[in-house]
Parts: sequence; structure tokens; C-alpha cells
Amino acid sequence: MCSSLKLPKDSLPFHSRAVHFVSIGDGSSSNGHFLSSLNLANYAQHRSFKCPVVFGISDNQLSISLKNYGYLDALLKSTNLKTFRCDGNDINDVYTATKNAADYSRKNMRPSIVVYGGLRRR
Repeated sequence: MCSSLKLPKDSLPFHSRAVHFVSIGDGSSSNGHFLSSLNLANYAQHRSFKCPVVFGISDNQLSISLKNYGYLDALLKSTNLKTFRCDGNDINDVYTATKNAADYSRKNMRPSIVVYGGLRRR
């Protein structure tokens, strides 16, 4: 088991203030890979492990492969991650919400979510 694995601090490949960003569309919110990463982030937060990641979710209420049926909102209610929302068509709102999420994750070393809502389909 890897639970006893200890890496020296100077061997970590990321800067100590780094925040990672994962971007998906709302249709991918039911994808197994995303759900696994979200579960890992929830577990890291539960165990107080450092996990400075921001999940950026573009929400246009549409999906090419799977109709959403409001699943994203239900999923977000089931998670304990700090969630920020903004109007995805307002660049100032996008900047502010993303900066707030990144600042939160950096300061607290915890995962967060930004939902870019109301996006128009290209």
C-alpha cells in the first residue's frame, strides 16, 4: 500500500503556491473520470490533505452526448467543495470568480469549483 510513501518536500515537481485547474463542460460532469477526480478531491479535503485544485465547469445546460437533466446542480449539492458561480458571458465576472476560487484553493490548500453559467452554444 502507498499510504506510507513519504516524498521529501524538495522533490515535489510543483511550486508550493501552485493551483491546478481542471476544465470540463457540464455534459462531462457525469463522466467516470471526472467523478473519480471529484471524489478524490472530496476525500483529500475530508482527510485534510493539501489539494489546491480548481474545477472549472462550463454550463450551457446542453451536452452533445448526454442530456444534463439538471444533474450538474444535483452533483454540486452533493459535494462539500466550495463553489463559485459566474455569468460565463461576462468576462469581468469570469475573472473575478476564477480568481476568487484560485485564491481560496491557494490559501486553504483545498479544492474548489467554478461554474461558468449561461454560456451560449457556439
